[in-house]
Amino acid sequence: MATVKSDSRQLSLDAPPALDPVFLILDGNNLAWAGYYALERAMKPEDDERRLRVASLGLASMVLGAIARSGEPPGSPPRAHPSRVALCFDEGRPLRRREIYPQYQASRDTDAKFTGNEPIILQAIQAFSEAAAMLPIEVLRGTNVEADDLAAGLVHAADGAPARIVSTDRDFLQLVGPSTTIYAP
Repeated sequence: MATVKSDSRQLSLDAPPALDPVFLILDGNNLAWAGYYALERAMKPEDDERRLRVASLGLASMVLGAIARSGEPPGSPPRAHPSRVALCFDEGRPLRRREIYPQYQASRDTDAKFTGNEPIILQAIQAFSEAAAMLPIEVLRGTNVEADDLAAGLVHAADGAPARIVSTDRDFLQLVGPSTTIYAP
């Protein structure tokens, strides 16, 4: 084993152990809102231009951070590496779900904080989606389909291959199994 001594620390130059591949599935809308609110508290944007910057930075940091860590918590030793990355976004309203249950997410339409921030978040999502198209990331959007449904479809299509969902949405817990895990940032 080759080591370099620097101060009192040892640095190993050996290759890291082989990491298992994992299909990383990111709930884009969930990460966009979480990233925005995490930075909004600290940055306190005063106008729409600054709010858009906060939303864009929040989304980018959440997505790229999750990919860099393979969907594992910060500071944990890497156990996997992304073999494929899919970023799922809502587009429009969840019409199919509202047909089944008319009150589904109805409170969002009357929540001033949600309706006030939604246009900004959607702009950030659009801009990030365009940038992500140049990266080795699959960006999925279904008209009037939720990101949840797209992600669930990807898990089922993976047919038992290791998959990790990155989202704080507890609805995904029903997909957890021997080959599917969840990381809630």
